[in-house]
Amino acid sequence: WTTDFAWIWISQLFTMQYLSGATMFEKDYKPGEWTKWQMSTSHSEDVQINERAFLGRQTDRGEWWRMKTIVTDKSAGSADTIVMEALFRPDSTNEYVQRLVRMRGKFPGTAEAQEMMVPEQWSMWNMAGSMPKPTKESIEGATIGTESVTTPAGTFSAKHVRFGSGGGTLDWWLDDTSVGGWVKFSAMDNDKKPMYTMELVGKGVGAKSELGITIK
Repeated sequence: WTTDFAWIWISQLFTMQYLSGATMFEKDYKPGEWTKWQMSTSHSEDVQINERAFLGRQTDRGEWWRMKTIVTDKSAGSADTIVMEALFRPDSTNEYVQRLVRMRGKFPGTAEAQEMMVPEQWSMWNMAGSMPKPTKESIEGATIGTESVTTPAGTFSAKHVRFGSGGGTLDWWLDDTSVGGWVKFSAMDNDKKPMYTMELVGKGVGAKSELGITIK
């Protein structure tokens, strides 16, 4: 877990989280709210668990978030836990773009949290994802209906939205009563088999820093 490798890994994590399309319909978190997600793909038996927690907002509007990941390697019979707490500052011209300005991390093999150097080239992130927001009419046309969806976090009455994606579809299950407003996302192939899935496995309130950060 050298500095270079850590940032390559973080970039891949952020890409899966924010650029896959999964968070396109995400609603704002309140301070202390957290969600936990299971990420799986059709080409691997390994499972990744991601936790996101909104730790709080500073007086300068900067936001502290925790991202905790448990990566399971079934073939090796092992699991690695990575914890990162990051400070984002909003961009003045785009409400969805935030600048990553500080990060603390605790990686496998380290006994305590470490302050990480944040490179300028990794700093700008569109937290709403890479896809533009669809129009109200587009969402209405893509809405299949309301379905009962069961995940490890519970059973939800969720609005099913499906958009075509060339070689398949992108499917979201949205529930306004859940933290973040959605409970499942799946990229399907032409045979309607999931290639990549994120589903809610836990949610709650009261999240606090695990790495000693102070919200000013």
